[in-house]
Amino acid sequence: MANDRKLRVLHVLKSSIYSGAENVAITIIKQLNNRFEFIYVATDGPIREKLEEEKIPHILLNSFNRGNLRCIIQRLKPDIIHAHDFSATVFCASLTGGFRLISHLHCSPLWAQKWNMRTVLYRMAAHRAFRILAVSEKAYDSFAFAECLRNKCMIIGNPLDAALVRKMSKQESAYQCDLIFVGRLSQEKNPQRFLKIVRMLQENGMNAAGIILGDGELKGACQELIELYGLKESVRMLGFQRNPYSFIKNARILCATSESEGYGLVLLEASMLGIPVLSSRTLGAEEVLGEHAQEICDTDEEFVVKIRRLLQNKKLYKEWQQSSEQRASAVITMDHYMQCISDTYELEMERD
Repeated sequence: MANDRKLRVLHVLKSSIYSGAENVAITIIKQLNNRFEFIYVATDGPIREKLEEEKIPHILLNSFNRGNLRCIIQRLKPDIIHAHDFSATVFCASLTGGFRLISHLHCSPLWAQKWNMRTVLYRMAAHRAFRILAVSEKAYDSFAFAECLRNKCMIIGNPLDAALVRKMSKQESAYQCDLIFVGRLSQEKNPQRFLKIVRMLQENGMNAAGIILGDGELKGACQELIELYGLKESVRMLGFQRNPYSFIKNARILCATSESEGYGLVLLEASMLGIPVLSSRTLGAEEVLGEHAQEICDTDEEFVVKIRRLLQNKKLYKEWQQSSEQRASAVITMDHYMQCISDTYELEMERD
């Protein structure tokens, strides 16, 4: 730009919790705060503690609606609004102002893969955006509106700090387990399937110990299933953890049982730590592991068979560990990701 003023960028999220999209937004702010002025805007809730801990400038709303967003935009006059996921994009696109809009899609929910009221609404809103960021080709291609908006799309992946992941994994964890589930306790992540697989292992004579890391609306349902399946001695629910990597490092297998996934970030994180992974077939898993990867399971029975083989065969387990580490070595670097984000902010503003 012609002067030294930093571009003001609002990261807008409808959610009130800390999960994948929130982590990406916070990571961008922390990595690029010397080049841009950032403010994180979201619904008030548990995310407040994380933002305060990380010293992220923020405005949290009692109610995420057009009126409250309009007041913030009129007061702050941002150069760019970086809207995360579908709802935030639709809300921000409906507001007037001199800002440029980025729509950042972190996931590929099943509803977005066919035409309905929500996909039509997003398609209309996305015409206001100058750029759509998607985590993978497969995820973007799955959207019903993919062809209509392809000229706006850029595949960005996810930021992953390998050195930080490995450093944090070395912190002491009191828990060791055979299987670990890491993710929001929501229907998309399907933690109930993880519990069903643990029960099936026990019915097949293998007393596998499991840990669930994460919080969400299905926490109560999971607790009920643990009671129903008789897994109180086998599965521990440890809630959201600031450092999941020490737990992953002390697990033997990471199991991802999602119904849908835009990008299998936790699969890469586990791979970086040399932990074999097993995943349901999602777009995110296929992107990270490969469409025909041995780690992908199409049925509960396939999960059970592969878990048994890995836990009982040391030679096979070692081979899968080596495969995980090789996969992780090809991951996009944090520096490259941040350069792509920075270029997107600056180049688009220069077009004015």
